[in-house]
Amino acid sequence: MSEFDFVEQPFTAQKPASSGLGSKLWGGLVAVLVVLGIGGLWWWADKPAKLTLEDVPSQSIDEKETLTIPLKVKAKGLKEGKWTFGMVAGPPGAKVDPKSGVFTWKPTEDQGPEDYDVTLGVKAIGDKPTHTKVSFKIAVREVNEPPVVPPVPPLTVGAGAVLRLVLAAKDADKPAQKLSYRLQQAPDGAKLDAATGKFTWSPPESSSATEITVEAIVADAEKDGAETPFTFKIKVEPLASPALRLAALLRAEGLTVEKLRGEAPAGFKGTAWEFDINDEVLIVLEYDTAAAAKEDAGQVSEDGQTLFGEKAKWTSKTRIYRQDRLIVLFDGTSDRVVKAVTGHLGEPFVVAEASKAEPIPERPVEPTLLDKLVDQLAKLHEKKDLLGKPDYPGVRKLFSELFEQQNEFLLTRFYEGDGAELKKWLDQHNDFKEELYTAFRPEDDIPAALTLLKTLLEKFPAKLDEYGQLAIATVVTWDRDRSTYDYVHHQRRTHSVLPDGMLGAVENFQYFVDAERVMQGRAQFLPWEFQIYLINHKTPRPEREWAAANYVAKRTMFGKCYADVPYDTEMLKTESKICKLDGKDYTLLNLKELGGVCAMQADFAARVGKSLGVPAEYVSGEANNGGLHAWVMWVEVKQVTRTGISFTLESHGRYFGDKYYVGKLRDPQTGKGITDRDLELRLQAVGLNPLSFRHAKLLMQVYPQLRDKLGWKPMQEIVFLNEIIEMCPGNEAAWQQVAKLARDGRVTTESYRLVTAMFDKLFRTFANFPDFTWQVFDDLVQYQKNDKQRNKFYERLVQMYEAGGRPDLACEARLRLSDYLLEEGRSKDVIAGLAFTIKKFPEEGRYVPKLLDKLERVCEGIKGADQQVLQFYQEFIPLIPPKRGNEPSEYCMKMLDRAVKKFTAAGQAQQAQVFANQLAKLKASGGT
Repeated sequence: MSEFDFVEQPFTAQKPASSGLGSKLWGGLVAVLVVLGIGGLWWWADKPAKLTLEDVPSQSIDEKETLTIPLKVKAKGLKEGKWTFGMVAGPPGAKVDPKSGVFTWKPTEDQGPEDYDVTLGVKAIGDKPTHTKVSFKIAVREVNEPPVVPPVPPLTVGAGAVLRLVLAAKDADKPAQKLSYRLQQAPDGAKLDAATGKFTWSPPESSSATEITVEAIVADAEKDGAETPFTFKIKVEPLASPALRLAALLRAEGLTVEKLRGEAPAGFKGTAWEFDINDEVLIVLEYDTAAAAKEDAGQVSEDGQTLFGEKAKWTSKTRIYRQDRLIVLFDGTSDRVVKAVTGHLGEPFVVAEASKAEPIPERPVEPTLLDKLVDQLAKLHEKKDLLGKPDYPGVRKLFSELFEQQNEFLLTRFYEGDGAELKKWLDQHNDFKEELYTAFRPEDDIPAALTLLKTLLEKFPAKLDEYGQLAIATVVTWDRDRSTYDYVHHQRRTHSVLPDGMLGAVENFQYFVDAERVMQGRAQFLPWEFQIYLINHKTPRPEREWAAANYVAKRTMFGKCYADVPYDTEMLKTESKICKLDGKDYTLLNLKELGGVCAMQADFAARVGKSLGVPAEYVSGEANNGGLHAWVMWVEVKQVTRTGISFTLESHGRYFGDKYYVGKLRDPQTGKGITDRDLELRLQAVGLNPLSFRHAKLLMQVYPQLRDKLGWKPMQEIVFLNEIIEMCPGNEAAWQQVAKLARDGRVTTESYRLVTAMFDKLFRTFANFPDFTWQVFDDLVQYQKNDKQRNKFYERLVQMYEAGGRPDLACEARLRLSDYLLEEGRSKDVIAGLAFTIKKFPEEGRYVPKLLDKLERVCEGIKGADQQVLQFYQEFIPLIPPKRGNEPSEYCMKMLDRAVKKFTAAGQAQQAQVFANQLAKLKASGGT
């Protein structure tokens, strides 16, 4: 009902009721008036009053704005103020003042946009019931209100942790519109989902204590929508652990740092952290106080050869640092890592050289057990039943028994418990048992391995014998988590999501059994030493099946699939801040479709290969300019049967232009870092004859004890070692022992010819694996007392390296040869040799400066040599490639600068200016 109860009535005057006397008097008066001719007075008195409202035009108004309309009235027959206004019909909230006739209305958010009909009226007060009304329309316009953001309280996040926050802004409009969020100012890596308002950020682990202000905007999603800016603050708390903070600082410098399970070296009392840094291990000991760290550091001798009063056993050069509550040990070779660690911790307080010790058995044994084994081996040797091909089963049996004796308590406890069925099966399959026992290394977790083998037997009772080599590979790899290839750091680097369904040891075994038709005997007949590079990953089964379906027909030289992963240039340029894989599952299929940098390409290829039954590995390396790279290495199997294997070792993605000669990977059995060249040599030695490889390896484990037991003279030692090398040419331990004999001067006249023949064998055996020759050559060549003959061997070695395209080795060998030639006074030959090698590998930035330094030092004091050096510069500098890819070569610019200084010092300003102009032009093209 309207607030104005407006009832329609006829516009006729109502005569009041009267008495008879009054009527008569009134009638007489009227008669008189009529007679007097003033009949108009009667008309006025009887005519009705009249009210009129002016028309109101259509109106429009914004939501939440006030509309005011004063009604205008015209009245006849009524005095001013003798009427009242009201509303007949109108929207809720609208009002009209009954006295003034002013209409007001403030539409709410709910009332727009909409059109409304309004009817207002006016009526007389009193006994003159006249009235009228007016109607008009009001259009209410929608007003786009800015979103409302509730205040965000101050937030706190730890360095390396992930902060997640949903910014729940609301739209005041009705109906509410969709909102869109965006960042205005935020730290690197921060993300704000445009649709959901979900904010995520992980401050770098290297972050110090700081407060960050984030500026953002929320707006209506429609074009030109209203928007609301807002801010919130985030307090970043640094890592509490100094060990984790050090790892974060190294990671911030672009190093790949992954945390492993740590184990403190003997004597150190700090909590041990172990970090894999670019495939090398950094051990960090964290103490409760700096005083405790200082106390342990004081137990290290100045040369590092004594720890806590005991002789140290360093396997390689080790740098030991101390800072506050940390002691850090690094035995790697990467200059980049050394520089980074030193930059944060200062110079090491001890640099310990590798301990010089006789080879020892891989597993410590009780002297009585070892003596018994050596006695048995000595008897076999005396009967000439130790080194022949038929002798391997007997030798393996003795070493298997030694393993059982060494681990008697452990094995008894296991087999008398839940392992009874496994023991029964092993006793029935003696060959498998002996191969398994002799496959174990000191790093293996025997109980974990046997427990895993027990599970395989329970799940695959009919397949275990047939897949014996796969089973051994599985248990020696999966007994420790750190041994399996983990690609999580690639997933993190690409900001992607690790998919579900990662496979474990048993599922790996299951996959190869189920894929028997695709594998074509690979998982059955490849030696277990090869298969550890098949089963050492967790790739989900659907991805493996996808790889098999898409690549099995391309298995020959499959590694070229490295290039199937498109290169994400933006990821490289932004240092992984922007990645095409961001938020996507890190799967083989997504890698192929979306791409990544070389690390993802190598990871893709390696895991595709493993899925096809191709032993393959992800390999990383450091270029001559310090840049990191990754490629894939694999075993190209030509044929594999129960009796033999035909194969080659291949790699793809190694940029030879950047001199990635040597790469690093992780041994799947031990979890330790090795080089790809070590792997090539090892697999070549195994692949030629797996049984001979194992035979020779077992005997060399006890070589010192067997030598002492039989009282061999140097000639007898060399004969035995030569027989080991004949059995397995790639046995490194045998070559190292021969080199030691030569270094110690124990090669006698009677063994001279045999060692010379072995030298020829060294060149033949390691022609394709030259890295090992450099490890033993300088010691081995010491048997040659004739300096000229020794130098001829070195010249032959340099030529082998040069022919093999290994300037890194060729340059090192040339420098060593130069020292020997200088001892003979052959300066001219040194100059000629250095100049030849420099010109042959002018782009080798790691070694040419060393050769050039040597060349200039040798020329000092030689008449006319200075001019020859200047002439050499003019010939050599133009040979250096000025560009590395599309960028100016920093190495070339350094060499040009060196030439400028050289010619300026010699007073040859004109030629110096020529080189200076070349340098300026190169810098202008983008160099610094």
